[in-house]
Amino acid sequence: DEPRVLSLDPNHGPAKGGTRVVVFGEGLTNASSLRCQYGPSGTVPATWLSAGSMACLSPASKSASEALEISLNGRDFTNCNLHFSFIDPPIAEDISPANGPAEGGSIVVVKGRNFLNTPLLVCSFAGVQVPALYVSDALVNCTTPAHSPGLVIMTVSNNRHDHSKENIYFLFQDRVVLSAGTPTVALSNETLQITIAGQNLLPSSMCRITGQTSEESIYAAYASWISSSEVVCILPPLDLKGQYQLQVTSNAQDYSHTAIAVAYGQTMFLTGLHPSIGPTRGGTSITITAVDFLSDAPT
Repeated sequence: DEPRVLSLDPNHGPAKGGTRVVVFGEGLTNASSLRCQYGPSGTVPATWLSAGSMACLSPASKSASEALEISLNGRDFTNCNLHFSFIDPPIAEDISPANGPAEGGSIVVVKGRNFLNTPLLVCSFAGVQVPALYVSDALVNCTTPAHSPGLVIMTVSNNRHDHSKENIYFLFQDRVVLSAGTPTVALSNETLQITIAGQNLLPSSMCRITGQTSEESIYAAYASWISSSEVVCILPPLDLKGQYQLQVTSNAQDYSHTAIAVAYGQTMFLTGLHPSIGPTRGGTSITITAVDFLSDAPT
């Protein structure tokens, strides 16, 4: 049977060449004379993979697109007219956030240039590829995979083969764990400065206040980083009353699973004191009644 080209994977790559292209087709045989021809851009050797596939490297080209044809004998080429496009390589310039938990799941925004809206668009974290969501030719989003803690290189590829060359780093870290907070009681509409003790805290830490049963933030603010085991959260006057949760994140996205209970309330008012006098030597048992800090109930 005459050889035929059915599809290319990938069907595009950088204009400088060097992309390994797998050609899927029919009538392919294992011969040293296998060739790929990228139009006038050049003919290159090919490697037989199976009866239905072969591979070859793309040459450098100044053309936007060339028909990729194949030959079994190095002389007679197909005329299937499947095109390989030559494009500008992706460039990654910045990511946010630049860190996240080792279990993965962080949404990373990548800024750069030359991103393509294609199903082959991926981000790679230390060689682990994940699908990327195309936003524009200068912006993509990707979700981090699970990875052992450590600093890794992050790249972007338009075709799963040719990746950006910039040194963009992402830090996989153990998740933030909180163990204690001081103080944990605050007056409504007054500033609260609370020192948080924990583990795996980074200089980019943020604090947030949430309700007891909801993870919706009531207020979030950057924390003052003291060490990997201590940060200081300064919360402005908040019109709150009751029990709340304080959590910490190192990337403004993935908050600690542990939380510090914080109580907000009004100033306590004394309503009774009995007895009101006693001997100077002390030792008198006194009963005090007041409006409770949290519930306004007598106590």
